[in-house]
Amino acid sequence: MATTYNLQQYTSGDTWEGISGITIYRNNSALDLTGGYAEMNVKFQIDAPLTVQFNTNVTTPFLSAGYGKMTILTPASAGIIQVPPQIVNIPPANYIYSIKVTLSSGEVDTFVTGLWPVVISA
Repeated sequence: MATTYNLQQYTSGDTWEGISGITIYRNNSALDLTGGYAEMNVKFQIDAPLTVQFNTNVTTPFLSAGYGKMTILTPASAGIIQVPPQIVNIPPANYIYSIKVTLSSGEVDTFVTGLWPVVISA
């Protein structure tokens, strides 16, 4: 079952502080992410197309194309993922997001879900 964590309000077009680090746990132990892949999917609603995706395969953010950077911190066996600060320019809305991990075995699990309110600057 995924943990619910709501992100702080963000002003579109500003530098988002990102997520400094989330440790992924399974059975009260950090999950080994060696050889794995992580993604944070952001949508307007559950059945809507992606508004933006942050993932560990992006080396340079291309948010205009809908992709942003996410990293698995070393050592990967510590199970820590991070979304570094970056400019996110998406329309104002109350978004939903999820953080999914694909393990080297191919197993896919959603570990974090929540809301992300995005506003326009005054």
